[in-house]
Amino acid sequence: MHPPPAGILQPGVPGSESGVQLASLANTFLGLANTRSLNLAKLGMAASGDAAQQGGTGLWIGGNANFGTRDQTSDSSASRFTSDGVSVGIDHRISNRLALGVGLGYARGHTTIGADGTKSLARGTSLALYGSYQPTPRTFVDGLLGYGTSRHDMDRFVAAANEFARAQRKADQLFGSMAAGYEHRDGNVLLSPYGRLDFSYDRLKAATESGAGLNALAYHDQKLRSFQFSLGLRADTSHSASFGVIVPRIRIETRHDFKGERQATIAYADQPAGPHYAVTPAMEGRNSLMLGIGSDFILAGGLRLGVDYQVQRSFGPERNQALRLWLAKSLDGKGALPRLDASSRLFSDPVRVEAGYTWDTNLTRARDAGDLRSDGIYGLQASKATIFPVSSNTRLIVSGNLSGDKLHTYSGLDRLAGGLNGEFQYRTSGAFDATTFGAFARASLEQYHAPLRSGYRSSFGVNLRRALTDRIDLFGALASNARHARNVVFDARDYSARFNLDYSLGRSGALYLGGEYRRGDVVSTGRRTAENLSIAKSFVQDDAFGDSQLFAYRVEARTVLWTLGYNLPLGQRDSIDFSWRRAQATPTAHPDPLAAAAYGAAGVLGPSASGRYTAQQYSISYLMRF
Repeated sequence: MHPPPAGILQPGVPGSESGVQLASLANTFLGLANTRSLNLAKLGMAASGDAAQQGGTGLWIGGNANFGTRDQTSDSSASRFTSDGVSVGIDHRISNRLALGVGLGYARGHTTIGADGTKSLARGTSLALYGSYQPTPRTFVDGLLGYGTSRHDMDRFVAAANEFARAQRKADQLFGSMAAGYEHRDGNVLLSPYGRLDFSYDRLKAATESGAGLNALAYHDQKLRSFQFSLGLRADTSHSASFGVIVPRIRIETRHDFKGERQATIAYADQPAGPHYAVTPAMEGRNSLMLGIGSDFILAGGLRLGVDYQVQRSFGPERNQALRLWLAKSLDGKGALPRLDASSRLFSDPVRVEAGYTWDTNLTRARDAGDLRSDGIYGLQASKATIFPVSSNTRLIVSGNLSGDKLHTYSGLDRLAGGLNGEFQYRTSGAFDATTFGAFARASLEQYHAPLRSGYRSSFGVNLRRALTDRIDLFGALASNARHARNVVFDARDYSARFNLDYSLGRSGALYLGGEYRRGDVVSTGRRTAENLSIAKSFVQDDAFGDSQLFAYRVEARTVLWTLGYNLPLGQRDSIDFSWRRAQATPTAHPDPLAAAAYGAAGVLGPSASGRYTAQQYSISYLMRF
């Protein structure tokens, strides 16, 4: 007789995690509905009369990508999941208050569990009906109901047999969403508090594993139910651009997942009649917080391009990110731009906001190719500056900023930061080519998901600005920079000299070139080799990459950085920025042969370090002044 099966509580194994993947497939539709991104959901403009006048039929296509991680717990291994899908739909405005639509979707998902190769692949299709009703000019009720089917291909590594057990399992799903809210418009600004209930009912069909000999399992039919209630606040604003209208938005939401039915019944494949085992993964009601940002870009012909990014953090082991792109077009030619309130005072005292994506080729700043880690970084920053005139030639500028970075894979480097800057400026005269001199001081606090890097930074120095011609501007600065962290390895000090040249292309934008030289401490992450240890001032096991073989080293180095970019204006307050940045650091110390030999004799092995590291960053950012 077999002992009770082991390892079946891991997420991703059939019967315990399939409901999570089914939910992620439904997100292809639910994500669009939850952000009111479906074409019919523009009823919020009806308060100003625009949506009601447009009416007609609209066609849309949307893409949805979700990715996230779940940390290891007492009864499950760590897992990483991704899902992506595409949906198309058509909707029609029945009246000024009611619009209805239908959509088709295809999605796929991938989950990896632990480090032994256990994984689950899913593919699914879905059909959804949706609608939006506006009882009054300032209230709305949105609803969505859909049905989907999916297939799951699962590989479960069985350590006792040293091979994989494989199964294919099909599932049906019914999912839906109901939301209601209030929309308050003041000029070109919209504030909308709302509540929403999402649900899904999943039926996983029976399946039997093959492979792994006597360790193969049989999974019985399983029913999964889930409910989620959300409260949130959505805000957006509209303003004109050179091509039409831009509608940036932000959303904050708190969510509660209710405990649902998740029990699975399994047996050994060679004993289908029994004994049977009941598996109920720990899944208590959970709370989470979601923050989303995005924007619509509306062209003069009525074509609407939308982009949204959101990050969700549960008060538990799970973290989730989503990126959505969609395109909508009116089919009846009624694509007039929404009317804007010319009297809006929104931009009278602007806040600068920057949202962007960066691909970093060497996050670890490693010198050996085998230690390099690359990843994508989503960034958001908001800053506000205030000018205090002192005299006819001098002034003081004080600014504050908040920023955050979220990484696609290496979540240990997720970062929140806030800081204050002060700069005293002196301009020699009011002439066009007069030089402006400045003295500045900066301080910021940083909090990383992996705590060793958390701490604060400071910088002070002098700078100058001057217009060389009517198209070329020059900026230069000398600075002393310091960083203080929870671990001494990430304590660093360096001195820098940098310059920047801006070349104006008029209405076509601007090109810029920047260069910087630094002398001082840098941190590089790599394996514990004799060469690394012999030149390091200090070192510690790095907590940001989930790899126990990677250590962070602080070394003295010379660093050269180059930046090349192009800024494309979209209007008076908006622009898109493209940039490439390259950094190369060369340690000033050389490996000590005696120290390296001693480390080698102590059993510290590894390839020889190349002596320098090179990192490159490719970025695209959207900049706007509120």
